[in-house]
Amino acid sequence: MTSRNEKLALACVQLVFTQSTDPAFNLGLEEYLLRETDDSYLILWRDEPSIIVGRHQLTSKELNHEYVFQHLIPVVRRISGGGTVFHDHGNLNYTFIDNVSENREIDYNRFCQPIIETLRKLGVQAELTGKSDICIGDAKISGTAIYMHRNRIMHHGTLLFDSDLDILRLVLRAPYLRYTSRAIDSRRMHVTNISQHMQRKMSFEEFFANMASELKTRFQTEVWTPTPESMKAAFELKENRYTNPEWTFGQNPNGVYEYRHNLGFINARCHLSLQKGVIDAAGIYIEGNPEASTKLETLIQGEYHDYERIRDKLLSFDFLKELENVTIKDVLQLLF
Repeated sequence: MTSRNEKLALACVQLVFTQSTDPAFNLGLEEYLLRETDDSYLILWRDEPSIIVGRHQLTSKELNHEYVFQHLIPVVRRISGGGTVFHDHGNLNYTFIDNVSENREIDYNRFCQPIIETLRKLGVQAELTGKSDICIGDAKISGTAIYMHRNRIMHHGTLLFDSDLDILRLVLRAPYLRYTSRAIDSRRMHVTNISQHMQRKMSFEEFFANMASELKTRFQTEVWTPTPESMKAAFELKENRYTNPEWTFGQNPNGVYEYRHNLGFINARCHLSLQKGVIDAAGIYIEGNPEASTKLETLIQGEYHDYERIRDKLLSFDFLKELENVTIKDVLQLLF
């Protein structure tokens, strides 16, 4: 009997190297290839520093808002499930797209195993841990996710080669305990870079080339050249979906945000009801100043629970004149 891995290897795989490091464009390209074509693909790509949120996650629950805003890090929701990941130039992303039988069986190992075997060929003792994580020992180097479209499957994952793990930890230092929601939470695991476990030192570019070369030997591959149609479709998906706040925040599961935080020397607390990412009801208490409390409630109701949007609203908020030693940063720390 032919195994699933052999079935994948026997197919003619279109090998795709994207030149873009724009996460929204790259997610648009893989979605186009999944939905609008019939071929099998292996895409190898990397992104500029960015945060990629799972389909069923509450976006604002996953972020270190202040750091993400200060460093202009884009936040993009993907169509697949799973947890939030951080991309940067030291992270190699891969995507398999293939046809499946009608039973739509999801088999992570089918796609993880070729990656694991390729890493082992390069001297990295990688192994599948749990359902979908690739690890070296107890340290994670890759998170993966799957999305089904009719008889088509997309499996994509990260490979931490030489990522800035300090920034990764900072970016994903999220205020989980402030939220109550049925959203899928990211699982926090110890992570490591592949470069720290290789038999010899190599650059990201060399690692990329070696991974591509080894994977090409495992599949019957042809290098795929983007067409004007695919580029146009990827750009439209970027504009209409992946950079659209109605997708990034409007797809959020409902939830509640609650927090106490001093505004300067003033006790304050807030209770926000979040419906599809929008603050549909706000309860704000600022000790000794009910007028300012009401003004703040009115200001943020109806807005996405999005740090940048709320900050822009606060820039014109006159109640700060009434509260001594209170800054916009103080208010944002209350709300996020």
